[in-house]
Amino acid sequence: ALSMVAGLFQQLGVFSELRVPWPMEFRRISSASTMMVADFDVIGLGCTGVRAALPKYMTSVLFFPVMLAVMGLCFAGSHAAHALVPSVQPWERTHVANTALSFLQLCFIT
Repeated sequence: ALSMVAGLFQQLGVFSELRVPWPMEFRRISSASTMMVADFDVIGLGCTGVRAALPKYMTSVLFFPVMLAVMGLCFAGSHAAHALVPSVQPWERTHVANTALSFLQLCFIT
């Protein structure tokens, strides 16, 4: 249910980017939900010294595949840790798949 709410706020954030004269009530809600959209210009990556368009674009494009790779490594690492120390709980495949698909949904929406 939480991922559905997050998806709703992401969609509202995307709607706020459209140049449409929305009613004031909708603008308030959609402007508050823009924090759920992965727009790296909002974060202010200008402080990193990278101002060229290509590196900024590549960062935003590669963020999601890198995060999926990190999740896969953590999944494998949790199973390796479980093999060494049985009291360590390994990550469940279904939870990792759900999180990965939520990331992909975020990538599609933005």
